[in-house]
Amino acid sequence: MTAETESEAEAQAWDDVVRAWGDEARHRAYLERQGSLEGLAVAGRRYREVLDQRPDDPVARRWRDEIVKRATVAGLALLPRARRLEVRVPRWARA
Repeated sequence: MTAETESEAEAQAWDDVVRAWGDEARHRAYLERQGSLEGLAVAGRRYREVLDQRPDDPVARRWRDEIVKRATVAGLALLPRARRLEVRVPRWARA
């Protein structure tokens, strides 16, 4: 799939969300297709645009918060993990 086709597919998916704004399953399906941090950024911009127009929209606020959670988890998963430090106690300090 080309970038243009992906962009068109994303725009169509967003249009589906807007048409069925109160349908939680539609919002969830839209986010499920955003598998990367870049995809979550696109979705986040979409919901932020709605909040710019309607700051008190509870649906947009809820899904924006969900995107922040998912992006945080995805970002943390990308961090390198430190090896566990092994503490060695000298023989003279052992009981």
